[in-house]
Amino acid sequence: MGDEIELSVHKANGLCGIFYHDIFPTISTLQFGGNFPWGPDTDVIQVECPDRMNAITMELKRMRK
Repeated sequence: MGDEIELSVHKANGLCGIFYHDIFPTISTLQFGGNFPWGPDTDVIQVECPDRMNAITMELKRMRK
């Protein structure tokens, strides 16, 4: 498993601006209680960086309080 960082609609936490911009709608959906109709776990989704020269796959996971 890789690094863990905390992201929100208010905190990019040093993530590349292009990648953050690309996943912002997903972050918003998770943060504000939305769900995705696919996959067995509606609190987790995998996203990929749009820069193919620096291919990164990230798992976004909703942290419930």
